[in-house]
Amino acid sequence: MVGRKRTLGKNLAAVGVFLAICLAGNVSGFAATLPAGSQQLGAGADDVAACQSSPFNVTFDTGYDVALGGYAVTAVRLSGLDTQLPAGCGGHQFQIALADIRGAVLSERTGTTPLSGTAFDVDITQAHVRASDVAYVELTISG
Repeated sequence: MVGRKRTLGKNLAAVGVFLAICLAGNVSGFAATLPAGSQQLGAGADDVAACQSSPFNVTFDTGYDVALGGYAVTAVRLSGLDTQLPAGCGGHQFQIALADIRGAVLSERTGTTPLSGTAFDVDITQAHVRASDVAYVELTISG
């Protein structure tokens, strides 16, 4: 097989830089508030307070995926989470997306952050995402 070898290490470095840039500045929230049953469409942007000031750490678990014939990301582990209430990120809704170098979403998961502890795993085994394709992690915590 002739081809270019890509390593997960380079992708993880890109993910780390991307998250550091995203979490270093203000958090922007996008929301639309419309009455139920409204036939209007609206959107806007506003700065909202972040639930923590320090960046998250992101690591991946990988395993051999027979369906892909190669290694796939099986879980994304987020650590460095501040769950201290009332201002922390514990118990908030999250959305995490793995994207390729073009920004196309490879897998997306939603859930609720834990109420205690500083880390949690997001299982994506069933998504069959080739580890070498992951270039970015996009994380949104709201609520």
